[in-house]
Amino acid sequence: MGVNHGDEAKRSHSTTQRPISLDEATLPHIDRTLPANLQKQAERYLLKRAKHCPIVSGSLEAHLVQHPVINHLGRATDRFVIPSSIRAIALDFDGTTVDLQVSEGVRQKSWRLAIQAEGTRIRGSKLSREEIDFCHRPAMHKTEKEMSVIIADQLTRLTQSWVNPTQMWNDWIQAQQQVISRMRRGLESSIVRGVLPLLREATSRGLQAVSVTMGAQQLVQPMLQRSGVDTYLNPVGHVFINMHPKIEGKPHPAPYLLACQKLGIQPHELLVLEDSSTGALSGFRAGATVLLQPSVNRAKTLVEIRHALRHENPATLANRDGAITLLSRQQGWAQVGFS
Repeated sequence: MGVNHGDEAKRSHSTTQRPISLDEATLPHIDRTLPANLQKQAERYLLKRAKHCPIVSGSLEAHLVQHPVINHLGRATDRFVIPSSIRAIALDFDGTTVDLQVSEGVRQKSWRLAIQAEGTRIRGSKLSREEIDFCHRPAMHKTEKEMSVIIADQLTRLTQSWVNPTQMWNDWIQAQQQVISRMRRGLESSIVRGVLPLLREATSRGLQAVSVTMGAQQLVQPMLQRSGVDTYLNPVGHVFINMHPKIEGKPHPAPYLLACQKLGIQPHELLVLEDSSTGALSGFRAGATVLLQPSVNRAKTLVEIRHALRHENPATLANRDGAITLLSRQQGWAQVGFS
């Protein structure tokens, strides 16, 4: 029987034009009970994986919040009143307390200055921008300790002189102190809207406040101090995860459980302020009440949480409806108050 090349071409064309199906092994969180239009939007969003994705509309976000699979998110709200049962507030740092772009900018600029300082010490002359990029780029988005090792290795390859990671770490600490001291006024204006008034009101009512972060203490502490946030925080309760190597980081519940232990409270007495899915899940799993204000793509954050909750231990979900509340407007923490 002869081959109908026209039909074959049509099949080939339809195959290439057909919407790409999700890999259910890696992205099983598209619920096929969603309306077809929302299902397609979610698929396109998850495949694109962009930081800002205009194809995800507010209708998808609203549906994700209200869908039974993630009913533990509760309802999105324009105003959140802190329950009287809350005795302490725990804040993440990057994106929750300080604008994410500012804190990340300080971190990366400090590393670049540290690379220049160490390279100049070895060579006796300044490194070019390309040489700094060679050392810095492979280490981006790693933890500070990881960065010191990677950058030291890259700088060793570049200069053919061994660079001690500990020395690289010390150079970074000195560099970030310089960066922060130069932008003192900028730090005050980079605090997320509503943070200082909320902390001021909370502490005046007898609530404790604490920072719980995956960031390095050597970077976070100076920024908290120079911005004025540290004035309202209980230093006894500070939790810098990198200072506790035996403690799992977010989204594990350990960070917020440790905060409760240090503050002498029960998890249900803690209100967690977060901007990411990992942080929100950490607070939720610890048993705290979580208030979520995504600092990046909101729909992506909700999809990640919904995916995690679908695979959560049922015991963790029991009686936790509304334990994660989404602030529906991008107004920082100005929407949070007391009755």
